[in-house]
Amino acid sequence: MKKYQYKFQMKIERTLEEWKEHNRVSYDELYRFLHSIAGTGSSIGLPQHSVEARERLERLDPNKKIWLYEDIYTYLSDTILLVKKAGVTRSENQELSLILVISEHAEYLAYLKDHLEKYQFMVTGAITLEKGNQLFNDQKPDCVLLDYPYEYEHAPAELDALAQKAFSEIVPVMILSELSNRRIQNQAYKKGVTDYFVKPVHFEELSIRITNRIKLRSIFENSIMYDELTGVFTRRYLRLEGTRQLELYHRYGTVFSLVLMDLDFFKKINDTYGHQTGDDVLRGFADFLTSVKREGDLVIRLGGEEFVLLLPNTNAEQALIMTERFREGFQKVQFPYQHDSFRVTFSAGISEVSKSISKVEELSDQADKALYAAKRTGRNKTLMYDPLEVYEAEQVVTICIVDDDEILRQLVEEQLQKISVSGFRFQILTFESGKAFLDTDWYQPRQKFLVILDRMMPGINGLDVLNQIRTNYPELDIMVVMLTGQSNETEIVQALNAGADDYITKPFQPDELRARIQRLLQRTLL
Repeated sequence: MKKYQYKFQMKIERTLEEWKEHNRVSYDELYRFLHSIAGTGSSIGLPQHSVEARERLERLDPNKKIWLYEDIYTYLSDTILLVKKAGVTRSENQELSLILVISEHAEYLAYLKDHLEKYQFMVTGAITLEKGNQLFNDQKPDCVLLDYPYEYEHAPAELDALAQKAFSEIVPVMILSELSNRRIQNQAYKKGVTDYFVKPVHFEELSIRITNRIKLRSIFENSIMYDELTGVFTRRYLRLEGTRQLELYHRYGTVFSLVLMDLDFFKKINDTYGHQTGDDVLRGFADFLTSVKREGDLVIRLGGEEFVLLLPNTNAEQALIMTERFREGFQKVQFPYQHDSFRVTFSAGISEVSKSISKVEELSDQADKALYAAKRTGRNKTLMYDPLEVYEAEQVVTICIVDDDEILRQLVEEQLQKISVSGFRFQILTFESGKAFLDTDWYQPRQKFLVILDRMMPGINGLDVLNQIRTNYPELDIMVVMLTGQSNETEIVQALNAGADDYITKPFQPDELRARIQRLLQRTLL
């Protein structure tokens, strides 16, 4: 996307240079110029350009038939801060680092732009903190330079908001100031500022520092933003980009949709063909989505076999058509195994942003309800979230009792059938051994589980079962309670270290067991 933004900025700059040379511009030329920016900006990730161009179009005086270049520059300078061409040759495909400069002094802002562009940076700017926050949200800069000649201790809320957002998104923020007092500098560092430069600025040093910070950010970002197995974005990126899309929607009305996808019967793939083949399927699904999506759409792996498509400028109906095309295409993909091959399907739920949505997690929850309905009604289908539809109100919690003592299993089951937690429905499964439990298809995505394990069982003991649970399944979805021998501290320590949420020593009173489990469920589920 940056490539197109760069071309867009260069086209604008060439137009301005031509106007500067001729000095006189007609009303029609200026109108077409602003109309072009308004129509293109949002499509290439520069919505602020579109908004401000529309504002200037609305205020354009049709009676003023001739504009001098000086008038045009004054008319535009406090809104759309355009990037000038640097005095270097760049490849069209070269990714340029975008620097956001914020200074209340327009002359100093222009001075910084001119010098930084000589070091092959793309520069945008703002003369107010409010505008700087908007540009930060809209254009996602790689670094922020803040010309701030005041003490940070009394900084306005807009500056704190910018610093906190930049810190959370690992974007370096550098202060340029005349104030050299160490106490003042420490105030800035405590707020999350990365570097503090005392004017006058040495631009070669500044450019090196910026480059190094951006490289470190890229390395760190790659390690946490990209899924190691599939190469697509991670849940963290969904939170960041989803929040940004949500801010754009509430500010400009730019609609977007979220598609939550889950591979059908993925556990059976792992059990039948092995985990290595299962990993091949996950990589294949990610590669498939990456190859068929549009430019600007985002593929994200939430974990396990769950993926998300984040679709900017797309309503739910459009997302449904697209997802159905992907679903029909993916079920034709063949995955090789030894001398044979197999196919995989997925189910999907779609949610479209609305005015009632304030967090991206709410949008994801809506898509999850539609996805769960698709799973429950046959799988290999796509459903849109419908706010008028009544989805299953109670969440199912599955309790698995794993104990080789038949009498104890029945006793525990009888007590747990009496448990009640508002908003949740419990189903109870019993298993006579660790092997019997692990061999079944007990786990289902997006559900909650409580596993009660006897520590000492023949064959696969409770500790081995616990280790497999914590290794192969999402920890947040599964609570584990270990039943241990009375006053055996070694067993208790081993269980807790292996990931047990609680332990209960034998012998125990049935009502005490029920009360203990009830409290654990209420504390965890509510």
